[in-house]
Amino acid sequence: MNDVLIKQIAELSALEVQGNASIKSSNIKDDGSVSDNFKKLFMERTFNISVPYVAKYGINLNNQKINIEEKNKQVYIVLPNPSCLAMNF
Repeated sequence: MNDVLIKQIAELSALEVQGNASIKSSNIKDDGSVSDNFKKLFMERTFNISVPYVAKYGINLNNQKINIEEKNKQVYIVLPNPSCLAMNF
């Protein structure tokens, strides 16, 4: 019964993050130089990549041993470190 309660607590502590990972690369420096202006007219190579993602972080309790200790009338529950459980693009 304690294991079920701890798994429910671990599920409540899960975190879902949504966002966009973006990368921009260009051969233009925007420094106002003559060569920079020449590149803007004839040889500009700029690309933007944006990838949306959903990441889920939490504690994976599959095949994990949960340690419950009692010291001085206090209960200590030792859980594994949180990690990225799923990443969807």
